Amino acid sequence: MSKTLLIFIVTFGLAFVVFAALAAGLTTDLRTVFAPLRGRGLPTVGVLVANFVVVPLLVWLSLQAFDFAAQATMAFTLLSVVAGAPFVAMFTRVGRGDVAYATAISLLLLLVTIPFMPVVLPWLLSTLHVAHANVTTWHLLKPLLWFLLLPLCIGLAVRWRYPGLARELAPHFGQVALVGIALHIVLMFVGFWDDVVAEVHTGEYLYSVLMPVGCLAVGYGLCRPLVRGAASRDIVLPASLGTAQKGSQALICSLIFAMGTYSVAGVVALGSSVITIVVLVLVAAETGRRHERHPAATGPDARAAVPEPRAAAPSRPAR
Repeated sequence: MSKTLLIFIVTFGLAFVVFAALAAGLTTDLRTVFAPLRGRGLPTVGVLVANFVVVPLLVWLSLQAFDFAAQATMAFTLLSVVAGAPFVAMFTRVGRGDVAYATAISLLLLLVTIPFMPVVLPWLLSTLHVAHANVTTWHLLKPLLWFLLLPLCIGLAVRWRYPGLARELAPHFGQVALVGIALHIVLMFVGFWDDVVAEVHTGEYLYSVLMPVGCLAVGYGLCRPLVRGAASRDIVLPASLGTAQKGSQALICSLIFAMGTYSVAGVVALGSSVITIVVLVLVAAETGRRHERHPAATGPDARAAVPEPRAAAPSRPAR
């Protein structure tokens, strides 16, 4: 692969990370962004436990049983410890869930990922006996601080000081981020096409399909018992999607810097991310379609919350 193509791959990947973080900051009001989490502490704790305890543990256990190559194991382990994807709110809107809650929980997951992933990933790779010379805590944390947390803080500052400018810039930055991620993935697959084809017969793509399905089940299973009331579906949907959709910004940032020499790991991680997006789009679309067909049938809690119609009082005869 030519050096020029590699430069374009890195540039578009970083453009996605930076502009997505800027757009998130420009559209976030710190005074109200976490308001949707109030009164929903239990399901929020469930989402955190699902993303940072149960999913990494289940992926770690499953990788013990599969005989994947070292770089594929590295990719799936990385995917298991990054959360807070910017697309969760979009998928939640398609599925007719609570978009405000999805936005809040995505930001919370992203903020937890920044210190969590650099600490846990090297330890998990060591327990899986995967060589990871450059994948150290500092090599993982430093680019997250510079290319993810710093742009997010800049966006928040602009939103706080110049809200009109923030509203004007945010849509354009979001479009740049989408173009960046699309070109990054396409060029990555073009540049490493031999690696893409070589992984077809290894079972890794099948694992990439099973992983988001399992994460959806984990998110639903942990959060559904913790939600009460008529709006349970609106909360469980973004909680499940937020568990299945892994943090693409932290993922790409780590693949470029700390794991830049592991090209197969990058191909597997990006391929798995694309498969996850396809799976979640289908799930969200089907969920939204069913909700439109039966808007009242959102579960027993919703039906119980609908008051019984009162019988009309008999009219008095006119005197």
